[in-house]
Amino acid sequence: MKRFLVTHLKKNPFCLRKSFISLLLIPTFLMTNLFAAETIEVDDNYEEANFKTIKLLNRLTENRVVKQGKTAGFDYRYTSKWYTPFTYDVYVGRYKQDSPNAIIRVEADKRGEEKAYKAILQQEFRKKEQQETEQAEEKKLLALQEKSHFLGQGINLLSPPASIIYSSYKSPVYNTFDTYSRFTVYLALDLLVAGITAAYINNTTRGKSFEEDLILKRGPTRAMIQNRTAGFFFGSLLVLRLYHTLDVYQGIGSHNRFSQLSYTFRF
Repeated sequence: MKRFLVTHLKKNPFCLRKSFISLLLIPTFLMTNLFAAETIEVDDNYEEANFKTIKLLNRLTENRVVKQGKTAGFDYRYTSKWYTPFTYDVYVGRYKQDSPNAIIRVEADKRGEEKAYKAILQQEFRKKEQQETEQAEEKKLLALQEKSHFLGQGINLLSPPASIIYSSYKSPVYNTFDTYSRFTVYLALDLLVAGITAAYINNTTRGKSFEEDLILKRGPTRAMIQNRTAGFFFGSLLVLRLYHTLDVYQGIGSHNRFSQLSYTFRF
């Protein structure tokens, strides 16, 4: 496998660039939440449910809600503006054409994030007679502690998998599947990018081999961090880290907003 990879890289020096593009598409495909969604049935009619929903979303996103025209069969659909850390798609409509009750559907990039929005909406629509019971159970709920964007992005520069652990720790935005799937994919991609880049540099750079370095033979070395290829090696690793900065921003940003609004969750 290694021999095939090296030969292919030698014959087509531009394939490394194509390989990076393909590698960046892998986490997007594997971690996109294609099938899961959360739904809530409420006793309010769909207009009242829509009013409460948009009021909640505006409070959550600080009035950065966008109403969408394509509603997928629902009466209303809302998303947040592109520069916010929120990735929701919220649909509001009638449960049935002849039913006074409303239904709300929540979609997001992470399964944990969907469940968090569902929990927040349920708190908004809960009945007054349920409040005393829920207040008694609040002792079992955990208040969120804000996380540092600076620390999260710093950890990401060192290791994307480690930043996922930091972002997901005691955060409703991530569930177990979100954490383990992202950790596994980014760890595998980090090792794969390093391996491909190292193989390319090792077999396209003239200089002493590793064995010749061991016997202290004189001459230029092929060690990646000791010659001009060091920039290329670390630059290739930086690409994946830059790609992951958006996910870190979204995860920590939405977590901190939940914390600022004093929402509580079970873990």
